Amino acid sequence: MSHDISRRTFLKLLGGGLAGAAAGGALVKREDILAFLDADKAAGAAGTDLGKVTTRYYKPLGKDLSLLGFGCMRLPTTFTASGREIDKELGEKMVDFAYRHGINYFDTAWFYHDGKSEAFIGQALQKYPRDTVCLADKMPTPILTGLNQAQDIFQTQLDRCQVSYFDNYMLHSLTSRDQFDELYIQDGILDYLRQEKARGRIRCLGFSFHG
Repeated sequence: MSHDISRRTFLKLLGGGLAGAAAGGALVKREDILAFLDADKAAGAAGTDLGKVTTRYYKPLGKDLSLLGFGCMRLPTTFTASGREIDKELGEKMVDFAYRHGINYFDTAWFYHDGKSEAFIGQALQKYPRDTVCLADKMPTPILTGLNQAQDIFQTQLDRCQVSYFDNYMLHSLTSRDQFDELYIQDGILDYLRQEKARGRIRCLGFSFHG
C-alpha cells in the first residue's frame, strides 16, 4: 500500500462519504481503503477485540441502538459505462465494518443516489438477521401528488430494501404546515401510514424537516 490508514482516519473518510477525502495531505486510494477493511475483518475473525460503538436503549423499539448511525446518502461511487453508480464492493465492506463495530442503525431514503440507495442497503444487510439492525426510510414529501402514489412508493421501498417492515419511517423533508395539511391530512396519507404501522410494516412513525 502507498500508506497505512488508521481507524481514526477511516472514520473521518466514512463521515465524509469518501469523496475528495484526504489524509496527511494525500488522497487516500480506494485500494488502501479496501485493504484496511479487509485487515479489520481478518482481525475480527482471528478473535481480536475490535471495539464497539456506544449504544443506548431506544424505548419505541425496545432495543439498544448505536449512537453512531450509518447514513446512505453519500455512499462511495464509481464511474461505469452507464454513468456514476454506487461502488457496491467498497460500500458493502463499509457496511460490514460498521456492523462489526456495533453500528446497527442504517438510514436511507427515496431520493438518495437517485433511488439506488434503498436497493443497495437492502442487499448489503441481507447477510445479517433482520432483528439485529434498525432500518430507517422516508416518504418523499417533495414529489408527492396523492394517496395512490404514496401507497405505490411505500410498497416499492419495502421491495427495494427486501424487508417486510421499516423500524423507523419518516415523513421526509416537511417544509410547511400547509404542505403537511394538504398532503398528509387532507389526502389521507398520514392515515394510510398509520394503518401500515398498525399492520406492523412500520414500527415507529415520525418526520424530518429542513427549515
